[in-house]
Amino acid sequence: MNKNKKIIVIVAIITLVLSGLVWVGYSRNSEIWSFSDRSFGFLKSIQPITKPPVIVATSSNPVIGDAKINTPLYVDMVDKIGGYRFQFSNNCSSVSPSSFVIKSGVQFMIDNRDSKDHEFSFSGQKYKVSSFGYAIVTASKLGDQSLYCDGIQRVKVNVQK
Repeated sequence: MNKNKKIIVIVAIITLVLSGLVWVGYSRNSEIWSFSDRSFGFLKSIQPITKPPVIVATSSNPVIGDAKINTPLYVDMVDKIGGYRFQFSNNCSSVSPSSFVIKSGVQFMIDNRDSKDHEFSFSGQKYKVSSFGYAIVTASKLGDQSLYCDGIQRVKVNVQK
């Protein structure tokens, strides 16, 4: 019986040490262990080591993409754009945010979170964005610029130097 108690104590100590190592590894490098919305259903270990190139858009060459599935390109674009993203839903009647200020030459995302296609226009350019799709647009004209969805003004972008 004394030998069994020693084995139980040793197993308990090993379990505590391993738990501590896992906890330290998680707290120091949460990127390896996290399963955020971007990686839901996919393990980070099976994703490619290199990221796909991020395509730069100009006002004459917008990037139109498909966000039905959070593809690496979509996730990279969201990261690249940062806070400069309009999300449209509910037949374009809901949009967030309602406006922002941006510097000339900076890109922003038109993110169609609706289940149907919409035509957006900004600064004289038109963008047909599929359901759950997106477009990357470059703000170039200075001043207040309106962003239209299906011909109706929904938000304003203040473009500054």
